[in-house]
Amino acid sequence: MLIRIIKVIVGWLIIMFASTNLLGLIVRGFFPNVHQIEDSLTPEVRKAYLKHIRVNNILTILFVFIAIVYFVLLYKFFNIGVVLVSALIMLCRLPSLIREIKIGGEISLNAFQKILDNISTLILWLTLPLLWFSLECMK
Repeated sequence: MLIRIIKVIVGWLIIMFASTNLLGLIVRGFFPNVHQIEDSLTPEVRKAYLKHIRVNNILTILFVFIAIVYFVLLYKFFNIGVVLVSALIMLCRLPSLIREIKIGGEISLNAFQKILDNISTLILWLTLPLLWFSLECMK
C-alpha cells in the first residue's frame, strides 16, 4: 500500500512538472511579453525582432503539437483519468501564468484574483486523489 502511495505522489509530481512547463511554453507564445516596435529602431534591430516573432510562432505551434501528443500518450499508456489530471493541472496554472506574463512578474492580488488563486490551488490539490483513483481503480 505504501509503495502505491509513493508511486502516485511521484507520478503526480512528474505530471505536474511536465504539464506546467508545457503550458508555460504554449501560453508564452500566445501572450508574448514584448512591446510595440518603436519607429526609432534601426533596421537591423527591427529585422532581428521580426525574426524573433517568426521563430516564436513556429515554436508555439510545435509545442501545441507536443501537447496533443502528450495527452494522446497519457491516454494510450494510462487512462482518461490521468489525462484529466494533466488537463486540470494546466487549467489551474493558466490564470496566474497569464497574469504573470501580462504584468511581467508576481503582483499583489485583488479580492477576485485571490479567490481565483485559492480555487486553483484547491483544484490542484484535488488532482492528487483523482490521480490515485485513476491509477488504482480505473484499471
